[in-house]
Amino acid sequence: MSEPNLDLETLARKIDETRITYESVGSGVRIHGQTFTLEFADSLEPEVFCDTLSTPDEPWQMFGLTSQIGDDYHKLLGTLIHVEDGEVVDASKITLEVSPAWARVYVKEACCEHRAAEFVQSVCEEFDAEPLFANPTRDEGEEVSD
Repeated sequence: MSEPNLDLETLARKIDETRITYESVGSGVRIHGQTFTLEFADSLEPEVFCDTLSTPDEPWQMFGLTSQIGDDYHKLLGTLIHVEDGEVVDASKITLEVSPAWARVYVKEACCEHRAAEFVQSVCEEFDAEPLFANPTRDEGEEVSD
């Protein structure tokens, strides 16, 4: 299941294949896609990790809001900034749930898979992490009713 040394295009494709989408079904919604995981080689402090990533500076270029949701478990609601020639041209939302050993990554419909891939690749390089993808479940969805 391990995906060592993914190039940027392959990583973007895998992110696109697993992105989370929502489909209206009657009075409810069907959820498609799934998260993927970044497994860290060394244990880290989730709060410090989230604070490090939440900066508009390179390489992260992300604004984020972090909350503690358990002992050594944090959630980062982030907005990845798309910058071209020094100008902000777009933004993509991404969510991470972070433990000392791994981060679960949620890439939703409107998030640009290429920007998410750049971000994930930078995280993997900086924190010695490895992206782990399960088999995509696009054709299967979980129904949630109101």
